[in-house]
Amino acid sequence: MKLAMLVLVAALGGTAAADPYPVPYGPPPPGAQVGVGIERVPPRAAFRQMILERFDRNHDGVLEPRERRHAAKALRRMAKRLARAERGERAERRQRGW
Repeated sequence: MKLAMLVLVAALGGTAAADPYPVPYGPPPPGAQVGVGIERVPPRAAFRQMILERFDRNHDGVLEPRERRHAAKALRRMAKRLARAERGERAERRQRGW
């Protein structure tokens, strides 16, 4: 359970630091002024909404224990894939001499 929470915190922190725009909303359209007519949603709220949309099977706005297990399992798989991709990128850079 601690590992799942660690992965969740790492995913939240990495997402918030790497992407200035919430995932569901994306960057502003070309020519738009940021903050004018565009409602910004905090990354944590956007992440929570995305998790609820994907894993809340009974649509009550709360993750039940089974739904929470499925979400944690999916986040662990995602973290493993990201780590694997990062290791692959580092290996490619070493081969190229970067």
